[in-house]
Amino acid sequence: MRNIKKLERQVGILNLLLTLLENGELASSELSFKSGVYWRPMLKSLEKLKEMHLINTRIDKSTYPHKNLISLSDKGNRVAQFLQSIDSELGED
Repeated sequence: MRNIKKLERQVGILNLLLTLLENGELASSELSFKSGVYWRPMLKSLEKLKEMHLINTRIDKSTYPHKNLISLSDKGNRVAQFLQSIDSELGED
């Protein structure tokens, strides 16, 4: 199976990558809000992104409640930049 097919199967996954590229590290609640991807589908998409080594996650224990922080990995950053180029090209008429 092509790797791109894995991305196509997940709701909002491309938008999550672009949102992380534009905003940097975000708490999961902020990512859901800024990307417009609902919580449950977002969790499945984040699992897939983590499996593909496109995101990093960490827990910020300096706050209460603790925050689950998500950022792009180096590989994820490269993929998201390609997606941003494609998105820009599609927007030009």
